[in-house]
Formats: sequence, structure tokens, C-alpha cells
Amino acid sequence: PAPDRITISRATGALPSRAASNLFWVARYVERAEATLRLVRALVTRAGDSDEAATRVVARICELLGEWEAVPTDLPNAKPVFVAAAALQNRDLDGAMPYLVAAARSAASVIRDRFSPDAWRALTDLSELINAPIDLPPTESAIFERVNRALRIIASFSGLAQENMSQLAGWRFLELGRRIERAIATCRFVDQFAFTKLDGALDVLLELADSQITYRLRYVMVAARAPV
Repeated sequence: PAPDRITISRATGALPSRAASNLFWVARYVERAEATLRLVRALVTRAGDSDEAATRVVARICELLGEWEAVPTDLPNAKPVFVAAAALQNRDLDGAMPYLVAAARSAASVIRDRFSPDAWRALTDLSELINAPIDLPPTESAIFERVNRALRIIASFSGLAQENMSQLAGWRFLELGRRIERAIATCRFVDQFAFTKLDGALDVLLELADSQITYRLRYVMVAARAPV
């Protein structure tokens, strides 16, 4: 048709099932990577504390990373900084960051036309960051900086998907993946840190859920189970 006779269309047609599946799993892998990064950051920020309460919380975080297959099961007995480094670099486990990021990028590459160039670039930047080697021996400051950079990239990807994607059927599958994976992670965090007598466990839970500011605005008090 001539340019002045093109019919305006607001629909994009049916969503192929394979595209829906890949969008769903991109979101789940990215969200799972974010949850793992938050666990690693909580671990690193407490690794230098020598008091008994912090040591027990650190041990609980290491155990959870082991249960998530983010680190080898025999590694939680190692120093926390080495556990954190393993979660960021181990290539043999399905729960470690290299696998999660590679899986997200692989699923996204099949449906690359459904992501903006900026969203695809964010996934590429995340992959390059996670696959860059960490200096040995690993230091808490280096791991903390890498985790924060990775979290910022994931936040940018999520923001681009939220604001720049057409909110049609494909976007809904992306949202389904994000919300389901976040619900699973939140339930796991609550199970591990809400029903324990470990000092500082509730503070860890608020940190993992990114809810410290909300809690402080509502309750000018130390963390207690019911309000948390």
C-alpha cells in the first residue's frame, strides 16, 4: 500500500508459545540471579563481624547458598569470602551466577527482537561482568563492588522491561516469571530467617527483601517478627 493508505494497527498478532516460554524463563533466571546476589551481598557485609551472632547468621546464609546449589555443598565450611566468590564464579552448578546469567541470555537470544537494544545490552553487560575473573585471593571489597554493579544492571534491565516493552501478552509472561520467582525466593527467605532465634536474622530478611526503608518509616524500633 502507499504510505498514505497504510491501515493503523494496534495489535501484534498471536504470541508464539515458544516466545512466551522464553520470556517467562528470562524473567525467572534474572530474578533468581538477583536473589542470589542479594544473598551474597548479605554474606559479604557480615563476613568481617567476629561476634557469635553474626557468625551464626553467616553460617545460615552459607547453608542456604549450598541448598540453592549456588556453591558446592562442602564449601559452606570455608571462609565466607570464598563462599561468596564461588557463588559468583562457579561454572559447574545450576544455582551459581555464571549458569543463571548464561541461561537468561540464551533464552533472550531466541527472542531478541522482543527486547529493546538497551535491554539486550544490559544482559550482555551482566554476562561480561559475571564472567570477568576475580583477583585471587578474593577480597570482601572486590566482591561487594561486583555484586552491587550486577544488581544495578539487573535493576536497569527490569526497569527497561517495565517501561519500554509493549505491555501485551509477551510482557505478561515476563511479569509472570518475575513475580513467581520472587514469591518463591521470598518464601525461602522467610522460612530461613523469620522463624529462628538467631540475632540479626530479621535484619537479614529485611535486607534480602529490600524493605529496610519501609520498615523504618513504619516502625521506629528494632526488627521484630510480626511487623517484619
